[in-house]
Amino acid sequence: MIPFFDNTRQYKSLKKELEPKILKLLRSGKYVSGEKVEEFEKNLAEYCDTKYAVCVNSGTMAIQLALESLDLEGSDILVPSLTFYATIEAIKRAGATPVYIDIDEYYCIDTNQIREYLQMQDLPLVRAILPVHLYGQCANMTEILKIAQEYDLHVIEDACQSIGATHFKNKAGSMGNAGCFSFYPSKNLGAFGEGGAIVTNDECLYETCKALRNHGQTFSGVHEYMGLNGRMSEIQALILNHKLSYLDSYIEKRQSIAQIYNEKLKDFVEIPKTLEGNTHTYHLYVVRGDIKEKLEKEEIGYGVHYPLACHEIEKRNDELPHTNEIKDIVSLPMFPELIKKEIERVCEVIRDEM
Repeated sequence: MIPFFDNTRQYKSLKKELEPKILKLLRSGKYVSGEKVEEFEKNLAEYCDTKYAVCVNSGTMAIQLALESLDLEGSDILVPSLTFYATIEAIKRAGATPVYIDIDEYYCIDTNQIREYLQMQDLPLVRAILPVHLYGQCANMTEILKIAQEYDLHVIEDACQSIGATHFKNKAGSMGNAGCFSFYPSKNLGAFGEGGAIVTNDECLYETCKALRNHGQTFSGVHEYMGLNGRMSEIQALILNHKLSYLDSYIEKRQSIAQIYNEKLKDFVEIPKTLEGNTHTYHLYVVRGDIKEKLEKEEIGYGVHYPLACHEIEKRNDELPHTNEIKDIVSLPMFPELIKKEIERVCEVIRDEM
């Protein structure tokens, strides 16, 4: 059996380095909002080429707080429907309304469709674009930022699947008003539980997000905002900070696996396309083709991301032809610890080389 994902392999490789650090932290009794969180925030901001980072307890929380910090309640947010529904939950919990835009050939929000929507009529409620850097590569941020400047819109990057990806050498999360990350265990940079972060170059947004994640407190006992408990624990920050030093090597391994898949499968399924100027980090390696039965028969794990787009989950009939036709999408096994024999076996099964 070849798993779709197996985080125990990575844990085993880090066990000797991490367990003493974790035990020391447990013995310290300092578990929330301490020096480990601050250290990880500093290193994450540096990695993402931003001035600031704010750690929170999930990627969903990161998006919600970024939106709230920009005071987008009551506004419309342009967003792709092909994304995990958490993106939409965050928009709605921030008091805004998602407006679904179709995807391009890279599975990201279609900038031509954004412009067409904005040109249709006077749209005073549209105040932001929320591109989703899906599967491990950035949306077309060059065009998105042009449109945002032209129409005076905020840009909040959902980079939950794409930490380390670049668009013309600009890091995912660093190009808009804010970038949002998830550290769910299966992500390229995964915690041993839940976690997320906001990165930004905007000092006001940074300070607001810091307060919002901690019950709206700007100082102890001073609650300037209606916040909530969105804090990250010290243990997750410690783990993430340790793994951050390995992130680029993890990405390189994913890219090497993708290169093998690309070469061996290009004539058998529709392989992922990479937008010009992008580096793809392959959080997911997504293909299109009728291969599920083959994979199941040979006990090869796979994923479907996503069986229903968000407008379909909500039982809406939006005219999104490219999104609506994505019905044969399959995510192949993709994690750094896959061995060559497993990768080749996946390719053999798809090619019917039995």
